[in-house]
Amino acid sequence: MPGSIWVCLPGDSRSRGGNIRNIALAAAFLAAGDGGPVAMRHLMQATRREYQKIGKIVGDDDFDGHDG
Repeated sequence: MPGSIWVCLPGDSRSRGGNIRNIALAAAFLAAGDGGPVAMRHLMQATRREYQKIGKIVGDDDFDGHDG
């Protein structure tokens, strides 16, 4: 799909639709705060925050170097 960013979330088989929505929304706000489009760094930062909120422990290796 051109123009789309596909992200493999750590443990994505356990991610729920609401969590994914929260990640997307948070990434959009982070990007807006930076004055630009959503980038991988925004998605990864939002994912870390969401996983912290639900109590999931996420290590650096869970992101496979994609937290730009």
